[in-house]
Amino acid sequence: MPLVLGVMGLPQVEVELLRIIVRLSSNLRSLWTVSESQPCDLLLVDGDAPAAERQTPSARFVVPMVARGEAVAAAPARRTLARPIYAEELVALLNQVAPSGASGDAARAMVRSIRARASLIRWPSQVTLQRHPIYVRLAAALSKSAQSAESLSVLGRIDVQECSTFLGLLEEEGALTWSEEARAPRPSGLAPAARPRSTSGACSLASADASGWPEQGTGMRDFKLVFTGPMGVGKTTAIAAISETAPIATEVANADTSVAKATTTVGLDFGQVTLDNGDRLRLYGTPGQSRFDFMWKILVRDALGLAILLDNSRPDPMADLAQYLDGFAGALERMPCAVGVSRLPSHPTPTLDDYAQALAARGLVLPLLAVDPRRKDDVVALIETLLMQIEVLDEEAAP
Repeated sequence: MPLVLGVMGLPQVEVELLRIIVRLSSNLRSLWTVSESQPCDLLLVDGDAPAAERQTPSARFVVPMVARGEAVAAAPARRTLARPIYAEELVALLNQVAPSGASGDAARAMVRSIRARASLIRWPSQVTLQRHPIYVRLAAALSKSAQSAESLSVLGRIDVQECSTFLGLLEEEGALTWSEEARAPRPSGLAPAARPRSTSGACSLASADASGWPEQGTGMRDFKLVFTGPMGVGKTTAIAAISETAPIATEVANADTSVAKATTTVGLDFGQVTLDNGDRLRLYGTPGQSRFDFMWKILVRDALGLAILLDNSRPDPMADLAQYLDGFAGALERMPCAVGVSRLPSHPTPTLDDYAQALAARGLVLPLLAVDPRRKDDVVALIETLLMQIEVLDEEAAP
């Protein structure tokens, strides 16, 4: 049974455009039909008409249409559809309406204010995250603090309707909880989408200070990030994949015959990369062997983010995860963290969803990504989740 999109008081040209979009779109999760008369699931009305003329008991939801960039004075927190109509915005709106006989979760998400805030209670499923490339970064923001569709739109530089769709999907799968409405978000100084630039723009290592915080007297900011994980997981490789300078490594011959690796890090790895906005990342890799765990505490001091790398081909990667969560437990109370899992194609279990459940059992919500340490784009994606979390904390700390 198709859902019904009703229209009231709209120009005929808009009605026909709605029919075309509904008929041709391949991204709608439910079958829809457009009607100008019968009871409907969602009613689009002219936002310029008096409120009394826009109410109807025959619609489950009433959405005013307004000029792009405007709000509806009678109900500023309610959902609107901007005109001229964009197909992707209409599809995102319709995809938030659940069939009347289904669970009310998605339907309730439809009427949330764009300033209603939500927090993750576990990392989202891969099915949800793979729907849109931006969803991983939006989830990273939600993993650190409560966010609204409006604030996610600012953080992710993406349309608020897409952010509302994402929150609706998370509510459907039971991955978030709602809280109070938030203040209007302000633009943040850190651009999480910034990508590493060419080595010609690199800053010299000599100009960096000893902490992870911005340098004094310069317009550029430094961010100290730490890579950790078992021996042979690819920490040195990951830093080398992205560093714009030749990485510094403290490796010696490997005496551990249980790992087929010629050398192993005994001190630290170091590399650096400059973002498009001039900010600089200083990347440190810890030794993997637990007998060097005293170096973990030294290297994580003053860091702004931690990346845990796991190898799914190892005998017990879940135990590896537990070891590093325990080893960095103190730092994780305050520090953004993301987990990258390698060799998933050849060793598909545990899945990323399995890791998410293990983290949730510990009360942790951490970004989880499939990563090949040899691939620059994969390492950049992991770092971007950390930068998103750092930006959220920066926003929360603002007066």
